[in-house]
Amino acid sequence: MMSLRIRKALPEDIQAIVDIAVEAFWKEYGNIEEARKAFRGPVARRWKHMIEDKTAIVLVAEKDKQVIGFLVFRWWFGWNGWLEAIAVKKEYRGMGIGTLLMRALIERARRIGYTRICFAVRQNEEVIKFYRKFNAQRFGELPDEDVGKLILYFIHIGESI
Repeated sequence: MMSLRIRKALPEDIQAIVDIAVEAFWKEYGNIEEARKAFRGPVARRWKHMIEDKTAIVLVAEKDKQVIGFLVFRWWFGWNGWLEAIAVKKEYRGMGIGTLLMRALIERARRIGYTRICFAVRQNEEVIKFYRKFNAQRFGELPDEDVGKLILYFIHIGESI
């Protein structure tokens, strides 16, 4: 297993985080230029504020001082949180890095008092298989004009305080 560190994101990590997000999610924007415009503009500003203001759990996976993966998790309602994004650089996928990020998130979120991690995915068996490792349960659907139907899931992580 490679030497890897999961840590809280810092404001100076935002460029690496955005680059990974563009690589991972560009198809949802129709083309890579639209994805770059969104992620390098409003999304980058929002995520940077979340890091600076500590209003979200933003974690990075780091190898040799290079950010190779990240996740963004924020409050949703009640004791539920919303996993906004998780991605790993293409050349590091399939090595367990996403699993390490999720385990770190579950530990931190549980410690804070969250009971569920909620998220939405497109119908993609590979992605759904990843979340099933954490006993993800489907709880609904959400129509989306841009990407089609989104499937809503949650991972139960504990009891509220």
